[in-house]
Amino acid sequence: MANILDYLQEVTESFSEKPFGEVDSLILSQLSYLDFSGLVPGAEESGFVSLEKLSGETNLASLTKHDRVPELDAELVRRLTVNPRFRELQLGGYVNIIDQEAEKQFSAVTFLLDGFAYIAYRGTDASYVAWKEDFNLAFISPVPSQLAGVAYLDWAAKRVSRPLRAGGHSKGGNIAVYSSLFCSPETRKRITDFYSHDGPGFPEGVLQSPEFSEMKDRLHKTIPQSSLVGLLLQHQEDCRIVRSNQFWILQHDPFSWQVKNGVFETVESLSYGAKVLDQSLNAWIASLSPQELSAFADALYQVLQTLPGDSFSDAPEEWWLAAWETLNGLRGLDKETYSCILHTVRSLFSLAKSNLPLPSFSLPEIPAPKRSGASPPPLAEALLQKLSFFKTEGKQPQNSSEKDTQGDVRS
Repeated sequence: MANILDYLQEVTESFSEKPFGEVDSLILSQLSYLDFSGLVPGAEESGFVSLEKLSGETNLASLTKHDRVPELDAELVRRLTVNPRFRELQLGGYVNIIDQEAEKQFSAVTFLLDGFAYIAYRGTDASYVAWKEDFNLAFISPVPSQLAGVAYLDWAAKRVSRPLRAGGHSKGGNIAVYSSLFCSPETRKRITDFYSHDGPGFPEGVLQSPEFSEMKDRLHKTIPQSSLVGLLLQHQEDCRIVRSNQFWILQHDPFSWQVKNGVFETVESLSYGAKVLDQSLNAWIASLSPQELSAFADALYQVLQTLPGDSFSDAPEEWWLAAWETLNGLRGLDKETYSCILHTVRSLFSLAKSNLPLPSFSLPEIPAPKRSGASPPPLAEALLQKLSFFKTEGKQPQNSSEKDTQGDVRS
């Protein structure tokens, strides 16, 4: 079975011969996970650097040092640099901001390709800690990372004069969609397509906005057949379902998505477990206030943290014992939040029932929590104030415009 690495060996046509598509977008979204610090010009700098000049083995070790699967991302770079379709790829405007106190992270990079620019937002991986961030993005909008994404897209649009595409995987897909919807009208006019690869969705207010009505025909959303992250609050977003060679949450891994004849291999419907989640979890989410959602995400993360290892792939055969112990310890929460957590944990693990051993007990049926009229919490501005492009919004960057196309490339 073929994946994005095989695609780079098989598809070598230029973008004029074979137009940019969903597989190309997933490749660039995955590339945004690399650590470009010290190798790619930042937002406060001018110029771009070619990917080919970053492909030496010493640089590859630095680029992939924080990756979950560094060998796969290193191979991705090697194949990109020898593929005529991507060989001239250039990178610039790299931003990576981490706010430990606010538990927020934002990263983006601008790619220059033949005739257009692609703004890629970094997502999260399959680790437990990544899930809390993905849940928060689906529950509350806007969050600082989404606002930073809007500021970055408008900043990038002023820096380059080409048509624009935007995209990302997981959290990055959510930010790419939000940014494409709520950037300036001038920037929106230049966006030809934007992509969300298994990214969480949005509250109804976003998808009922006039901006969504204007831009929805340019949105491309892809999810694997047992998607969990990509189904969160999906609602009105049409999507294509991609076949994966992994199971359950491991399908979130872009390297597991199957490619056939130069396009994603698709299936007609979601797996049974994913349908259960879509029909139940989202209904509960929609019934909660922002405060209840925040408490729910915090408590659910506590459950995930009790499982051994760092990600779902590390879960042992008796994973339910640790989860059940933590659930019992959360009884001090208010009744409605605790009830929602119980039901959600059951929904989460129902996705793995055909692949993981099940406990001898079952969680009880729990009614949906009642909605409260609480107002959303104030937005944290600390992250935005750390972004150089946010502080200088509206100002023309130095050496901008067509400098990006005329060889202003670092050696």
